[in-house]
Amino acid sequence: MEMAFSRGLYSGWFRGINNQELVHARFGKKRGVYLGEVARIEGERVKLKLEAALKPGDGIVFDAGRPEEQEEGGRVYEIKNGQGFTTLTFGRGAVDFRRVHVGDKVWLPDGHDQLNRQETSVIVAGIG
Repeated sequence: MEMAFSRGLYSGWFRGINNQELVHARFGKKRGVYLGEVARIEGERVKLKLEAALKPGDGIVFDAGRPEEQEEGGRVYEIKNGQGFTTLTFGRGAVDFRRVHVGDKVWLPDGHDQLNRQETSVIVAGIG
């Protein structure tokens, strides 16, 4: 359900009427699927505890919590798992790592585009 374009998944008013818990107001746009938080930066690699599926070629965004600034991001080139972390590698020069920090939230913002491409290919395959 999170891959569909929506405002995200929330518990609604089941926990009371705390508006800040229901709507965090950090950004006004669809974020996509939450992947985790940057734990380490090593050269042109980022380590995080991955919380959702990701594959090479997916585009991700680093959210530093400053919505007024342009966000950093890029396409993932390679994914390796080990020692409790997932290491993401990007193409040389694809990401400005001076703008990525430990603690940045990591999002897969184009999940709804991938879903649409999959649905389109199934429809086209069914016609042929």
